[in-house]
Amino acid sequence: RTGWLNPPYDRLLDFTERCVAALLDGEISTVLMLPPGDRCEQPWFQTWVEPFRDGRGLIDGRVSVTTHNLPGRQKFGSPGDPLGLCATGAPFPSQLLVWRRR
Repeated sequence: RTGWLNPPYDRLLDFTERCVAALLDGEISTVLMLPPGDRCEQPWFQTWVEPFRDGRGLIDGRVSVTTHNLPGRQKFGSPGDPLGLCATGAPFPSQLLVWRRR
């Protein structure tokens, strides 16, 4: 099973810890997470992403993390504008994190 996570940015640590727990417990096999791309100095990133990202290691020997920096500022659609053509871009870069249970 795959999950999508666009966490509240003021609770990135809580949501990341829950994501990792779900992967380690086998509740889910893959999680796609879209956090801001400019928060790599924060504790949640330094604890759960940096030591393991892009082949550096596995969390508890079972979970990998791959990072993808997205170009430009992301725009999201809405019911009246599904392609996001009228949307304002995010005020920060975005990063896609792919967590996989091995």
